[in-house]
Amino acid sequence: MSVTRSDYQSGPRRYVRATATGAAALSERVEVGQASRVLWAGVKFSVAPTSTENLVIAYDSASGAAYDVTLLTYDPSAESATAVSWEPDEAIYLMPGDALSVAYTNTDTRTWGLTVLLEVL
Repeated sequence: MSVTRSDYQSGPRRYVRATATGAAALSERVEVGQASRVLWAGVKFSVAPTSTENLVIAYDSASGAAYDVTLLTYDPSAESATAVSWEPDEAIYLMPGDALSVAYTNTDTRTWGLTVLLEVL
């Protein structure tokens, strides 16, 4: 799948909503071209997954893998979750070329929808 972007302006602030959907493995990168702050990410499943697998949200640095950081690891099957909502505890800034990556193996082939919200700085 590919990520679709929508830009929004609210006064002096500019936001980007990135979305993607699929029913196979989730492996998406939301790359930024301008400095941005991660506001929120969410994944919605059509039915709660039953296979024990982790949803992983990570900072993917343009400087290379040595600088990548896992931000969330969560197994939605543990709580029969049909939705996963993640908001950073601290500000996470992405510089041009950096990305927020979201991955989930999806053995159960659940239909998923991904949304990432960013504020462009």
